[in-house]
Formats: sequence, C-alpha cells, structure tokens
Amino acid sequence: MTREFNVVIEKDEDGYFVASVPALRGCHTQAKSLDVLMKRVKEAIKLCLEVEEPVSNEFHWHSACRGLFMTTFPSITGSQLIKALRKLGFEVIRTRGSHHFLRHPDGRSTVIPVHQGETIGRGLFAQILRDCELSRDDLQEIL
Repeated sequence: MTREFNVVIEKDEDGYFVASVPALRGCHTQAKSLDVLMKRVKEAIKLCLEVEEPVSNEFHWHSACRGLFMTTFPSITGSQLIKALRKLGFEVIRTRGSHHFLRHPDGRSTVIPVHQGETIGRGLFAQILRDCELSRDDLQEIL
C-alpha cells in the first residue's frame, strides 16, 4: 500500500533547503540541493513511519517557540545536538541512514539528520527546538 504525504520545502537563511512533513510529528531534514533533499526526506519519512503514527492536522503553538530566530547561536552538528538532547532525557529510538529519531519519555519527538560535514541550518534548528518544546536558551544552557 502506497501512502502519500505533503512535504513543505523552504530555503533558510543559511542556504539549506528544509523539508518538513506536517502529518508526521518531527519529520524533517535538510540539504543544500533539492535532489539530495528529496532522497533525505524519503529516508526521514520511512524512519518516522517505523516509529510513529501520523498526527492530526491540529497545530499546537507552544510558548517554547519564542527566540527561535537565531543570529548569534553557534553552528551545531547533528551529533552535537543529539548529545545535548540526551542530557535532557531524549533517547535515540531508531536510526535510518543518516536520520535519528529521538523521543522524550513525555512523548516529545523529533528527527535529527547527521550528515558528515554539515551543520544544522537555522531553519531546521528552529523546527527541532519547536518539536522538543525548547527555547534557544534552554539548549544553550546544556551545550
């Protein structure tokens, strides 16, 4: 059975294309080119389907969304971000290719791409913080 998902693609201020799948909580990735992005988003979708059920179309706005537009936050790799989130109780549930699915015991979840030689772009970083219901300051405290 083939399933179809809408994918939202944006270009962030660092030049990364960021793909998000609204129907799958925390399902997103990034790439410098659209060709690479399409391969990566398929991998991220497969990973999310292995561990999550689709969420409703309901949009939840959390107060943690404050301060998401970073201009002074240091560059961070996917591996560094996973290490920081583990300190906050998130665990890697499953990995598919370069994408890691993390979940907190309270149900918050996200996908972190770990692509060699790439840092997490600001657009994707903002989405990950939103998924984890964290502010930039929350994360900076543990880095």
